[in-house]
Amino acid sequence: MKKIYASIIFICACLTLHAQDEGSGSFQDRYFSAMGFSPCLDFTVAPGKVFYPAYHIDNGDTVCFLHQKTAFGIVSIAYEGRYNIFESGDNLAVSIKAKPTLSLAAANVGTGAFFFPIGAGLEVGNGATYRTESNTGFTFTAGYSLNVVPLIKSGEPYDKAEGFTNVDIKATWGSPFISAGIRYWNKRNKLREINILYSFNSNDEIPAGAEQAVFETDGNVAENSHEFAPAFRICITWMIYFNY
Repeated sequence: MKKIYASIIFICACLTLHAQDEGSGSFQDRYFSAMGFSPCLDFTVAPGKVFYPAYHIDNGDTVCFLHQKTAFGIVSIAYEGRYNIFESGDNLAVSIKAKPTLSLAAANVGTGAFFFPIGAGLEVGNGATYRTESNTGFTFTAGYSLNVVPLIKSGEPYDKAEGFTNVDIKATWGSPFISAGIRYWNKRNKLREINILYSFNSNDEIPAGAEQAVFETDGNVAENSHEFAPAFRICITWMIYFNY
């Protein structure tokens, strides 16, 4: 995951430097920034994790330990930075963008969450460039996200995990994502956007032999269940653009 994420950052950085070398406009002419708010519209289910064999500290017995994180964002605040690496006319552009998001989230493993999606976007109409005269615009983005849940660890899953020598419930994972948004002018002639982001993962498979093992769950996975809930994040954000 770290290699994939580093590769995306490297490619985006190279594209940005190449675009600047072309000399077609200053950085300020192609850079866009916005603040985003998501009240109670940010939901996350992490990929399921299986630890097998998991060794009890006290007696050395082995079990299959199942765990899955879930989080609900009470309010999430995001900052999006976007740079147009290519502009075709006034109403069409290709961009690179990052949208770090801090969430006051209630999770089954603690409190708080942080997300850092970065990707490439197609910008159409309003907001695509600083020269557009369109009243409506659209954006489509695909990329990869670093997810951290929770920021403050607590709860029954960690208490149970401490009873094993080799169960480590990690807070971070990576996931591909897609997002789409519609841009418009508000009554004060300020640029706004409603954006929906969806990230997805495949769940880990039960290891060979785990079906015959004794299961120990974190309290959030059904006893003796071999299936996890689908792993995803969905977030609807209201974006406010600066200096536009």
